[in-house]
Amino acid sequence: GLRRRGRPDLAGAVSFSGYRAPIWPVFAQADIVLAPSTQEPFGNVVVEAQLSGRPVVAAAAYGHLESVTPDETGLLVTPGDPDEVAAAVRRLVANPDLARRIGRRAAEVAQQRFSVQRYADEVAAVVRELAG
Repeated sequence: GLRRRGRPDLAGAVSFSGYRAPIWPVFAQADIVLAPSTQEPFGNVVVEAQLSGRPVVAAAAYGHLESVTPDETGLLVTPGDPDEVAAAVRRLVANPDLARRIGRRAAEVAQQRFSVQRYADEVAAVVRELAG
């Protein structure tokens, strides 16, 4: 990984902050969120980044396939391919309008599909239906 590279080329450009809570201030500082994990059944990080209006580059696997629509709500890359991740990041950096558009659209879609309010409304509807 990046920590083992032993080369100074990323000094000052990459930081490892570890677990952070609350996450929202961290996303507010991010330009792009990377989600290279290939084992996410849902992918909370991706949805949280989208709710924060950040463009996401995610591995095309499991839950990321549900939450990312390519070129609309994020960019998907081949799992385990660091060159594709780098190319996707370069694409967003080179085209800030695309990054902003993806971030805005991701926030809209995530709010519609994954917000706490949506879940609360759906649970309340089920309870009302069961209560008759």
